[in-house]
Amino acid sequence: MEYQYYFGDNGPNNFEASPDADWIETYLGDDIVIAGAGDDLIRSGPQDPVAGYSDNDTMYGDSKFSPAGNDHIYGGYGNDVLWGDNLDSYGGGDDQLHGEAGNDQLIGGGGNDALWGGEGNDRIDGDAGNDYLDGGTGADTMEGWSGNDTYWVDSANDIVSESASAGNDTVYSTIHYTLGANVENLGLDGTAAINGTGNDLNNQINGNNADNIIATQLGNDTVYAFGGNDLVLGGGGDDGMDGGEGNDKIYGDSGNDHLNGGAGADQLEGGIGNDIYWVDSASDVVIEAASAGNDTVYSTVSYTLTSNVENLALLGSTALNATGNGLKNLIYGNAGNNSISGGSNDDNLFGEGGSDNLNGGTGNDILTGGDGIDMLTGGSGADKFRLGSPNMDSDVIKDFKRSEGDKIQILTTFLETNSLSGFSYNRSTGALFYGDSMGRIQVATIANKPSDFSVQRDIVLV
Repeated sequence: MEYQYYFGDNGPNNFEASPDADWIETYLGDDIVIAGAGDDLIRSGPQDPVAGYSDNDTMYGDSKFSPAGNDHIYGGYGNDVLWGDNLDSYGGGDDQLHGEAGNDQLIGGGGNDALWGGEGNDRIDGDAGNDYLDGGTGADTMEGWSGNDTYWVDSANDIVSESASAGNDTVYSTIHYTLGANVENLGLDGTAAINGTGNDLNNQINGNNADNIIATQLGNDTVYAFGGNDLVLGGGGDDGMDGGEGNDKIYGDSGNDHLNGGAGADQLEGGIGNDIYWVDSASDVVIEAASAGNDTVYSTVSYTLTSNVENLALLGSTALNATGNGLKNLIYGNAGNNSISGGSNDDNLFGEGGSDNLNGGTGNDILTGGDGIDMLTGGSGADKFRLGSPNMDSDVIKDFKRSEGDKIQILTTFLETNSLSGFSYNRSTGALFYGDSMGRIQVATIANKPSDFSVQRDIVLV
């Protein structure tokens, strides 16, 4: 091809090409280049704005001998080739390339580049740096290469290609989308009800405010579904899933998963593994299969454990109720005044803060009141009433029965003793003391005042 040649210098120059095939090369000045109608080749200096026109142009953001610049290049009409660097890989900079109309090829080169394909079926290569790749309309092929790259997808015919260990990359999609190999993150964009699927990496997947279906695969994934009535399907890893607003259904599958429905009436099913559920509404439903792991519910509302869930912890400072089931439950109160009840098995109940009411039910239970004046009822079975919180007041033991095997356990870290000699019991009042008349404290009241209570037989230091 025969070119007309234009060369710049160190000063500011304005180039407007002819209708024929032109070769334009600027240098260090602040230049403006507007290509004409021919098939042009343009090498600009650092930070020079370049615009193509109607034919098939080739444009370089940096000339062969100029330093790197942050270049702005517009392809115009035609099938253009836009380079952020020059052909010899000199230059660089954080470039902005706009293919506009036509089937264009954009190569960002070094730097953190922003590449827009515009109309047509474009090929976009980010090369090095943390690049932004948006094919625009058409069936576009995008490859970020090294760096933490961001892709925008709007067609099922768009292709995103990434190499292994080439950064932490993200796709934003306005259509149903499944992450390809070596891409870590997915965000569903727009207002349509679209679906997103991960891959075998550790994915971060975000929904939009519509009704999404989000599915993870084998990695340890994090999902935030945002608004809408979403369906979230965990995979084989240890996944963290949050439904956001709306009435969501979340399934953990295998792995040790965290399931949080967010606002709304949510259905949470952990599957196999030691799962953690977050409950904030009385309308939330937790479903677990038998022998599918050791599972825990954290709740900001009064809650009764459903079948096959072992553990419960109340959150916040509101006075709430917690109730166990037929398993061996571990139940914690919060900072408020709680009513905590075990079930029909051997339960471990902790009042924590506040003045709590603990009831072990049937079974051999352990009751620890914690801070405040707590009411401890063991129920039937060989129960242990554990005393020794640093901020403990005198707890009330409602039903101590040696005949059933009950014991009072004293934490030695609380009283700093390894001897029972300092304890005394008043049978007429049921008061249990530690110390002597010069420094005696009441550690509990045994409300049923058992006449056969013995410090040596019924108290255990732990």
